[in-house]
Amino acid sequence: MFTILNNTPLILICILRLQCDELVEHGASVVDTPAAVVKKCKYTIAMLSDPSAALLVVFDKDGVLEQICSGKGYIDMSTVDSDTSSKINEAITSKGGYFLEAPVSGNKKPAEDGQLVILAAGEKSFPWIECMRDEEPAIAVQMISSRRFAGLDD
Repeated sequence: MFTILNNTPLILICILRLQCDELVEHGASVVDTPAAVVKKCKYTIAMLSDPSAALLVVFDKDGVLEQICSGKGYIDMSTVDSDTSSKINEAITSKGGYFLEAPVSGNKKPAEDGQLVILAAGEKSFPWIECMRDEEPAIAVQMISSRRFAGLDD
């Protein structure tokens, strides 16, 4: 099984299955919908191309809101405008979930070199923040170069 952060299993949704093949070969799981990721995972990470994609993943049928609930966290690493982030934050927290806005600054070269900058903002009560204080953030660098959606299972 492909794992990160203290042997945490990785579950993915890929726009093109072919893009996930290498991670699947190493044990990552692939599911079909954002709701399926949230259902299986305590923390869900989204890194999407633009505000419309970020909103679609959360609000559309089989989206994040169908499964987010108390005790689950949603980390949005997409670079989106503040209105989009606020809408997603309100929706996630209104269902009892935790929300962390964490856009990434950098491109493929800094990603390959482990030099991306994550600009994280959210409630101090988000449980994943404790985890990040003790761990070097090393989230599957291959995921940075294209649109991905992932979750961290318990």
